[in-house]
Amino acid sequence: MNNRRKRRAELARFRRETDGALLTWLVDANDPALHKAPPLLVRAALVCCENLPAAPRHCICCLLLIGHRRELGALLLSTPANATSSMSVNAVCNSCWAQQALDEIEHAATDVLRAVVPNGYFEALPC
Repeated sequence: MNNRRKRRAELARFRRETDGALLTWLVDANDPALHKAPPLLVRAALVCCENLPAAPRHCICCLLLIGHRRELGALLLSTPANATSSMSVNAVCNSCWAQQALDEIEHAATDVLRAVVPNGYFEALPC
């Protein structure tokens, strides 16, 4: 299966599992509180960070390609409310994380999440 088909299949599965609701957490990539998230999300975040050189990600705000851990400012973690194996990790670059207002970053995060759950609602994970 090619990468495009694989991504589409994963997105379709994720949409089916969401049932219109996602638990989300926008956290600084260097925040120790990241480890208080559910273990599945912590592992996904760590894998994302470790694989950046081989599998770079785009910043959800400015679309900059993030290819190294030092360029990563924050992570947007999300999972369906009742999921046991589905999760999503999106990145915010250092520049956007440091310079953009939190409202702008949250707006970009909502745009990303609405692509997965149109007309859904998003609940923050408890701190």
